[in-house]
Amino acid sequence: MLTAAVAALWLLFVFLTVLIVLLYRQFGLLYMGSRARVEQTGLEPGKRIPLGAPIKINGEASTLGAVVAAAEKTFLVFGGPGCELCARLIPQLEEFGAEQPGIGLVYVDRGLDPVLASEASSWRYAVSDEGRLHDSMDVVASPFGFVVDAAGVVLSKGIVNNARHLDDLVARAMAAENGVPRAVSAEAAPLSV
Repeated sequence: MLTAAVAALWLLFVFLTVLIVLLYRQFGLLYMGSRARVEQTGLEPGKRIPLGAPIKINGEASTLGAVVAAAEKTFLVFGGPGCELCARLIPQLEEFGAEQPGIGLVYVDRGLDPVLASEASSWRYAVSDEGRLHDSMDVVASPFGFVVDAAGVVLSKGIVNNARHLDDLVARAMAAENGVPRAVSAEAAPLSV
């Protein structure tokens, strides 16, 4: 009888521990998605990205500077292995790339080196050297995006959970080029869970 009670208490303890961890994670996601936190995360608009950073594009060695110089504007989407939101975003990249023909689109992963984009894709898959590019660009949440110009200057940044967030970041980049303030919109800030 006593053994059953102890086992039941341990099960309750484990259940409550898991519940607390999930709640902390949820509060962390809410904080990461807040407007204030998005404004603190990532390179600031107007700053230059590390153009000499080594990356692999669809399996071939390159630099970040070579990637962004190939288009008038480049949308860099940062993700990572095990990121469920990133996995749901990847299929939307093809449609987004087709809708934005003048913008280069690169998904930067900190993980292994699978090539996800086909030769006919409108976007490219990049792997940073053990996530060093994520660190140098101060990316602490994923998926996170930057729109940069051909010189590597950040025009806009923010969390990109879906195609609407991708569109919003491009719109803010266009507004930044036209002299409109670069504020983070309320729609781009929340994280979907």
